[in-house]
Amino acid sequence: MPQISTLTASLATKKDPSADLSLARLFLVQEKIEQIMVLHDVLRDNVDSPLEDRAPNLTPDEIADSLGVLTGWDLVDGHHLHKAWTFQDFSSALDWVRHAGVICEKQGHHADFKLGWGYAEAITYTHKSEGLTRADIALATELDSIQGVDMS
Repeated sequence: MPQISTLTASLATKKDPSADLSLARLFLVQEKIEQIMVLHDVLRDNVDSPLEDRAPNLTPDEIADSLGVLTGWDLVDGHHLHKAWTFQDFSSALDWVRHAGVICEKQGHHADFKLGWGYAEAITYTHKSEGLTRADIALATELDSIQGVDMS
């Protein structure tokens, strides 16, 4: 797959108006990737031990900033994060939940899952503090990174 910088250079040399739109979209994607990488690097350093034992609840501004980076996650009642994924069948949804379970065990922070034919849902919050902490953002980021499952 070509590097973003190679695609950017290629699109920048074209005179086609659709190339301008493609270039603008590419810059937005690149900016989003950079934001995710920064967040991932910050959170990765803290994954070896459970974050919920030592992290305070996030402020409303910190939650808003995190939601700006997380795709498809909803803040429910200012208390927890929720996201639903769709899959081609039950087996794919179950496979995704298995992957998610491994991530939860590794992080020592466990989401609540709902599973059915063609869908899975995750709800995460820090039970000890009854709110959102960096552990929840780290977990949401990792759940979004699950690959190799047939999604619809």
